[in-house]
Amino acid sequence: MTLENESRDCQAAAITITAGPDQANALATLFISYFRKWRGTTEAPLAREPLGSLAVSWAGAFLAILAVAALDQFPGPEMSFRWLIAPLGASAVLMFGLPAAKLSQPRNVIGGHTLSALVGVLVRLIIQPQYGAGRVNFVSAALGMSLSLTVMQATGTTHPPAGATGLIAAYADPIPDWHGFKFMLSAAAGSCVMVLLALLLNNLVPGRAYPTFW
Repeated sequence: MTLENESRDCQAAAITITAGPDQANALATLFISYFRKWRGTTEAPLAREPLGSLAVSWAGAFLAILAVAALDQFPGPEMSFRWLIAPLGASAVLMFGLPAAKLSQPRNVIGGHTLSALVGVLVRLIIQPQYGAGRVNFVSAALGMSLSLTVMQATGTTHPPAGATGLIAAYADPIPDWHGFKFMLSAAAGSCVMVLLALLLNNLVPGRAYPTFW
């Protein structure tokens, strides 16, 4: 080995030795920066609502769910159609608790629930008949919910409660009537009724205006 080669080897070893602490410091900085995000930003949490606003939100949510539940129950079993699905309860929280939020507007409520139900039904119809419902429910559930989110974001109809709609539609076992498309009809019809009631009830209150956009 020549003197020149020995010199190069020594330089490489020195670089390796000195790079070790730098890499450790960089990794530590990365971890610290990551976990600092867990503390939250400077944005303030939601403020507590005054008593009058609480009463209005309660009354709106109560009357809306009451109306949809009545439609669901009283027409009788011969109708074979469900108006009330669980995610509408979460929609009521947004529509009457935060009526000015972008996620609470009619486009998001109706579009989010309808598109998510469609995505969930299609995912289940594609996956479960091929591999067996009991074996791949966990896959169809994850795909149904995540693809629902993607479709809502792509169409500007993001509505958080609709994620549950996509999950329910994809996770159903056995496959419901009409190959599951009856559930999509329930999601669309129920969300339309909720929007109508939000229009009627929110706009009765001074200081509230619904919707902010269509």
